[in-house]
Amino acid sequence: MEFEQIAFWALTYGILLGGCFVFLTWFNHPTVNNFLQKLSIVQLLTGLFCFLGGIVGLFYPLGEQMFTADLIPAVVAIILGFTL
Repeated sequence: MEFEQIAFWALTYGILLGGCFVFLTWFNHPTVNNFLQKLSIVQLLTGLFCFLGGIVGLFYPLGEQMFTADLIPAVVAIILGFTL
C-alpha cells in the first residue's frame, strides 16, 4: 500500500512541479535564472522524487487494470527526474 502512494504522489504532483521547473528553464531572463538558482536544491529533490517514483510506478501500478495507463506517466516521471 505504501509503494502505491509514493507512485501516486510522484506521478501527479512530482510531474506537475517538475514540469513547471522545466518550463521556467526555457526562459532566458536574468530574474528567472536567479530564481531557479535559488531553488536548485528543490529542483534536485523534485528530480529525485520523480525519478524514484517513476521507477516505483513501473513496478507497482496504481491498479491492476491501470498498468498501461501508468506506463506513460511513469516513463515521463523517469525522464523528467533524470533531466532535473
